[in-house]
Amino acid sequence: MKTGAYRNVEPEEWEEYCKSNIWTESLAAAIAHINEAKGATYELVEVKEIRTQVVAGTNTYMKLVLKAGGAPEIHEVQTYIYTHFMTG
Repeated sequence: MKTGAYRNVEPEEWEEYCKSNIWTESLAAAIAHINEAKGATYELVEVKEIRTQVVAGTNTYMKLVLKAGGAPEIHEVQTYIYTHFMTG
């Protein structure tokens, strides 16, 4: 992956990406943020789009379909997970 450039997560990478800690943490943080901001409890219906960017951590842009009792709504959110690599 080219550092610093946003790129889409391709369909053939999807299953492997969904197993990653970065994805699970990013998704959990995104839904928690939306729940807090909206004062509701949303559940994930569908992931419409994912783009990632690796810099000193991982930026993840997500377009999510969420539902909280009514009709599904599309929410766009971006998360940043800082990753610190130790060497030595």
